[in-house]
Amino acid sequence: MITSRKSSRVQQVRALHDRRGREASGQFLAEGPGSVMAALNAGPAALGSVQEVLVTSTFLQRHNEWQSRIAEAGASGLVVTEVSDDVMSAMSPTRQPAGLLAVCRRATPPDRASLLTPAADSAMLVCLDRPNDPGNLGTIIRTADAAGASGVITLGPSTDPANDKAVRASAGSIFRLPVLAEADPAPFLHQARESGWTVVATAADGAQDVFTWLFEQRPAQPLLWLFGNEAHGLGVDLQSMADVNLRIPMTGSIESLNLAAAVAVCLFAPAVLRVTGWGIEGR
Repeated sequence: MITSRKSSRVQQVRALHDRRGREASGQFLAEGPGSVMAALNAGPAALGSVQEVLVTSTFLQRHNEWQSRIAEAGASGLVVTEVSDDVMSAMSPTRQPAGLLAVCRRATPPDRASLLTPAADSAMLVCLDRPNDPGNLGTIIRTADAAGASGVITLGPSTDPANDKAVRASAGSIFRLPVLAEADPAPFLHQARESGWTVVATAADGAQDVFTWLFEQRPAQPLLWLFGNEAHGLGVDLQSMADVNLRIPMTGSIESLNLAAAVAVCLFAPAVLRVTGWGIEGR
């Protein structure tokens, strides 16, 4: 058991709170029962796989169901380290740690070609222009997973999807859904269009509203949804690379939606319209 905050292992884990530490080590943290269970169940998945589980006796006493799971993890060869509550407080990226932490190895991201090979005509991808809020990014990854999207792509300088806030907000989806970072949007979007994806940009001044366009077009090809930055929206340069520019219709007094909310509206809109027969009259 580790009982001293001065332990070198404490410092190594704390280094993963910082993006530079994560990138240098190729590791990141998953905190709490939900994230750790998702990581353990995923194995070598979209973002990474568990290398070590750090746990307190207090957590195991409060969560009897985890005792067998931790024992199984140790028996399978996974490193399990018990730490004191005080040490867990020093290691955890949260102010009120649950008492369970996993150190995960970051996996090699998927290559562009495989991600751009659509599995079906109804396939979807989510492209985000320079997202800078880790909580938003994690929520979007979770939403994309729920909507059946094939992956999430960040374009240009972006927040780290392995940030602890992003990992928590993803509710485990970050261990299932591919997340790819593209420094230069132009080659990626060009290859996407060549691969059969319709690039749909979303902007407040879009030429047509999302629902009308979906109803009229009833797209039978994969859709790559392109969303702008939380603060500045989608740049004109990226809008010009899209096949169509759409807006989300709003009848209230607010001018825009939270980015994660906008993503949810757009990703679930095709499914809603399909269920209703694409808006057939009388249904």
